[in-house]
Amino acid sequence: MSRAAVTGHGDATSRAWVRRLSAPGADRDTVATELHALLLRAARFEIGRRRSAFPQLGGADLDDLAWQSADDALMSVLRRLGDFRGESRFTTWAAKFAIVEAGVNVPIDVLAERLNTTRGALYKTLHDARRRLRAALASRGMDTMGSVP
Repeated sequence: MSRAAVTGHGDATSRAWVRRLSAPGADRDTVATELHALLLRAARFEIGRRRSAFPQLGGADLDDLAWQSADDALMSVLRRLGDFRGESRFTTWAAKFAIVEAGVNVPIDVLAERLNTTRGALYKTLHDARRRLRAALASRGMDTMGSVP
């Protein structure tokens, strides 16, 4: 359980979010789904705010970008539950992750075009880099969170 839930930091609603996300079972899955919806709204807001940065993307692509941002943000929040100190509402703290992800999650097609390469070559490069990074972390005894090589 996180430091916030144990020490009583934050408001009761925030402590409930942390407690439910820390517990195993169906309740955790339910609250994670609720959190994902909140993160998706935050990501959509941020992408809408930055719409001019993605002139080549249409509505479906922007929504896909928002979903990817929310997915990544949810994983970050779950990994960092223990870092929540209760200095703000939990939902405010969590939404920050979605806003950050939405601000840096450049679509692969756009990145490939900017780097003058193909989507496939970029995926291969990223895949190889992730594999090497996991191997380097594992050789140093660091947990790679159960990633598959």
